[in-house]
Amino acid sequence: MTNIEKKNEKIFLKEFRIAIAVFLLLLAVTTVAQLYHLQGISNIVITILPVAPLFFALWAMIKHHRSMDEYIQRVTSEAFLWSTGIVSLLCVGYGLLEFVMEMPTVSIAYVLPAVVGIAGMAKSILIWVDNHG
Repeated sequence: MTNIEKKNEKIFLKEFRIAIAVFLLLLAVTTVAQLYHLQGISNIVITILPVAPLFFALWAMIKHHRSMDEYIQRVTSEAFLWSTGIVSLLCVGYGLLEFVMEMPTVSIAYVLPAVVGIAGMAKSILIWVDNHG
């Protein structure tokens, strides 16, 4: 890793960590605010407020992706293709099952963590396959 890549990595980690810390803080604020049983627009705004810092996390990820070398860009892109494909297929399968049988409710809030988590696993597998296969 070159000095420029190390610098870009540090910048990314700082921006990403700040965005996630603000997300978690706002999530806590939202949770506490729910105790006050807010109504109307204030309830909506408070509830979706934690999404805002996730845009900054996404922007940090995009900037970081642009700064990566071509190999890591390719592996990262392929990992996210696998991840979004797998999660999408699971969602379609679940939706089809809902047509024919009673299924437990699953919140759509779990989609983003699933995509990111599976992408991380896929990236590790892709790098392992490149090195061993």
